[in-house]
Amino acid sequence: GDPDGDAAREEGERYFGLITTLTKRNYDVANVIDEAARRTLKAMVFFRVNAQGQVSDVRVAKSSGNAIFDEAVVSAVKKTAPFPPPPPHLKTLQSEGITIVFTP
Repeated sequence: GDPDGDAAREEGERYFGLITTLTKRNYDVANVIDEAARRTLKAMVFFRVNAQGQVSDVRVAKSSGNAIFDEAVVSAVKKTAPFPPPPPHLKTLQSEGITIVFTP
């Protein structure tokens, strides 16, 4: 393996990027929140991912201040599941979970 652990870190970053991209495909509040308001929103969502990619304990870790947006983000994660299984070195996602920053 890579003595500096860079390969594992890059693989983890790719996995987190994939999760974010897949989740954003299932997110939509265009008919509920106007575009100007959406541009300012940012939420953090927490969830756990097991070795098979199933999610649990999905919740808002830091609210955007807009309940509709926050619920849409949680709903998007739930709709996207199951995710592709995480790389073996990320098995702690089941116990420690993952937090992603979500912006429109």
